[in-house]
Amino acid sequence: MLKKLLLFFALIVLGYLYIQPLVFVDDTKAELPNFEFKKGRSFSLRQFVPPKSDRIKAYLIIDNDDFSTLPTGIKPYRILRAKDEALIQQLLDLKMTFTGADIATTSSRLVICANGNLVYEAGVSFDYRPGLQNSSHGWATFKDEARFIKICSQFKRHFSPLLMLN
Repeated sequence: MLKKLLLFFALIVLGYLYIQPLVFVDDTKAELPNFEFKKGRSFSLRQFVPPKSDRIKAYLIIDNDDFSTLPTGIKPYRILRAKDEALIQQLLDLKMTFTGADIATTSSRLVICANGNLVYEAGVSFDYRPGLQNSSHGWATFKDEARFIKICSQFKRHFSPLLMLN
């Protein structure tokens, strides 16, 4: 009876982790390059990825509270991952603009890893105007918001119950 109870409990925990995976991001290792963040200046995420990087991965980690505000096409799963190299290159090439502003909070995150290391992490918001919030550059908006949403809608669900990024 005890074995059945433990098995039942283990299945419940695994089922919960399947729906609500655990995410650990060690953002202390992400050092942004020396870049002047001035209001109105354009940049792309490629500037944060070291040259000649391979094995680039991008993750969207979506907070439960943000599911209701996701644009049409973006899948309502906790973790979405971009594996396709062409898709990641499109994401890295998107032009953004520093606004010089800060938004209050962002619960969801965009994380980019290269060569097994975290190279960029920022809060992402899909409300009013999609953009990224980072402690280094503040609030930045996409010049082509529709393209950002289209790229994010091509991210696939990450099925592991645990995601550890460092």
